[in-house]
Amino acid sequence: MHSPPFHKIIGHERVIEVLTRLFDSGRVPHAFLFVGADHSGRRTFIQACLERLKGEVVSEHDPNLMWLKREMNEKTGKRKVAIGVEQVRALNERLSMGGLGGGVKMAVIEEADRLLGAAANAILKTLEEPRGNTVFFLRAHALSDVMPTIRSRCMILRLSTVPRLTIQEALVRRGVSPRDAAEAAAASFGCPGAAIRFLEDGELRARLATASGQLSTLLRSETAERLAQVGTMLPTKEGDARKEALALLDGWEAGLRDALLQSLGLTQIQSAQVDVPEQPIRFWLEALRRVRTLRVGLDQQAHPLLTLEEVVMEW
Repeated sequence: MHSPPFHKIIGHERVIEVLTRLFDSGRVPHAFLFVGADHSGRRTFIQACLERLKGEVVSEHDPNLMWLKREMNEKTGKRKVAIGVEQVRALNERLSMGGLGGGVKMAVIEEADRLLGAAANAILKTLEEPRGNTVFFLRAHALSDVMPTIRSRCMILRLSTVPRLTIQEALVRRGVSPRDAAEAAAASFGCPGAAIRFLEDGELRARLATASGQLSTLLRSETAERLAQVGTMLPTKEGDARKEALALLDGWEAGLRDALLQSLGLTQIQSAQVDVPEQPIRFWLEALRRVRTLRVGLDQQAHPLLTLEEVVMEW
């Protein structure tokens, strides 16, 4: 069992070992970059590091804690594509001041891959020469998405997938029934946060089940039929349509993964049996690649219906 606050983390033993050694030694780098998939544990690690720095629970309203993430566009109601340079300048100005009570200043940059152009240049000087007692925590999905000049100034910690059995056993230790733990671990595809979300969100479980059924129908339909079906799946309000489209892609991706495992004969590690037509392995690999690529576009404000149509066009 790891000492608090890292005891809350499932898996990632090597990363925990490295961080524990750093904090115990007092030689804490001025910037960390956590890289991993959604729900892999990046935010949990950052919260644990914040608490280790402060020696107490840290709320998001802590006066010495600053957050940097994309702002909302007031006209469209969507998040802006990138973090603005004025946001970075405001952060730099706050960091130039002393920490309240002489404490450590902590800055969390939620989407380091959204630091582009002038905003990236504005943060570089602070990363190179942080003023006073300041520690940065950055998050990103992939190292390649972060500008080289930024990632070179950070200690990089990669969060890979966690073994299914590790997640399952950790959930049982937390009081989850063995059956529910096994189901959640299978549905997580190696991301502990996804397993916890699966257990806590009944609506998500229902959406995943619905998406699996949709996937089976879509894969057995002709192109024109698929496009017609997709056209009925989204609500008319754009914000709701985007949320539903993301949920559908999550469900389809899970189903496609299971179809790939089924095709490979690895049924023992499927999250669920799927009723899909036989296809060569390369079909499932390409379908998965397409869903993942277009999901990124949807995150970056692509049109929800057009995105779903593009996904199913090649099935």
